Amino acid sequence: MKILSVTDGPSARSSNFELLRILAMFFVLVVHADYAALRQPTSAEALAAPLATWTRVVIEFVALVSVNIFVLISGWFGIRAGARGFCKLLFQVAFFSTFTYFAFVSFGKADFSFGGLWFNAVEVWAVEQWFVMSYMVLFIVSPLLNAYVEKASARQLVLFLLAFYALQTFADVVCDSSDFNRGYSAMSFVGLYLLARFVRLHGRRLLTLPVAWGLILVPCVLDCILDFYGIRAVIPDITQRVIRYSNPLVVAQSVGFLILFARMKPFVSRVVNAVSSGCFAVYLLNMNPLIYIHFKNYVKGLYGEYSGATCIAAIFAFLLVFFAASVAADLLLRQSAWKAVEKAFPRR
Repeated sequence: MKILSVTDGPSARSSNFELLRILAMFFVLVVHADYAALRQPTSAEALAAPLATWTRVVIEFVALVSVNIFVLISGWFGIRAGARGFCKLLFQVAFFSTFTYFAFVSFGKADFSFGGLWFNAVEVWAVEQWFVMSYMVLFIVSPLLNAYVEKASARQLVLFLLAFYALQTFADVVCDSSDFNRGYSAMSFVGLYLLARFVRLHGRRLLTLPVAWGLILVPCVLDCILDFYGIRAVIPDITQRVIRYSNPLVVAQSVGFLILFARMKPFVSRVVNAVSSGCFAVYLLNMNPLIYIHFKNYVKGLYGEYSGATCIAAIFAFLLVFFAASVAADLLLRQSAWKAVEKAFPRR
């Protein structure tokens, strides 16, 4: 199958990568609806209902690649940092944080105050939504990373990546260091970015379907076994360390998804590309504190009302509706507002 060449620019992006971006963002909702909303299963639940516990564990670890994939896609193509791109990102973040606050005020679900406006319009994404700040740091340093990749040999990149992931695994997964913060950090994003650049530029031998499926399935199975039996035997040191974006097994699984979609036959879909262009709104709305509390409570309500396959289907349907509504809000509101801004301040 044809794989995009390393010289392809943004216009050459096939919809297979945009489809992967959509999947990654939906996985974010899945993670937030599983352990984040319903908490990690207990030992008593694992002993009394092993099948139900296994199901939740598998769902969690299949979806845990979400954030890593999003960053890996950026590394695969390379961020072309510029003032316009940064302003566009900042505008999208500020638009939804401000829009959400005024929507809640308008419906009487929040009281207006200038302090509340500042918190919900600025501090929400600067403090609460960790991904935004970490990605902004990655955006700013990406020219330096790109310059390094252009000058470094394949051997130098391999040595750097081996050293980086050895250090991250030891410091964060083994020793619980705050520097990498379980993968919730710009430092971890730098590693993912350079890893994706290496795979695309020098890892052609890795771009095979057996490698892709091996990286997806083997780490996922190992993580599920470690988590399930850690839960069952009440070993928090295991369960709390495998559920991390910095877990090397999760990183490997994320790379597997990247390779799998790189191996897909390139296709172009206006629908897929349009949905992808607005899917970051899913995270921004889902992780807004005003919305997130209701999101979690609704998932808990569905989990308490239904059981088995019906429960999974009900939650899945809710996540699809939330995803679709968020994307629609971006396409209809935010993108229209951005076009108005661009029109008012045309490029020179």
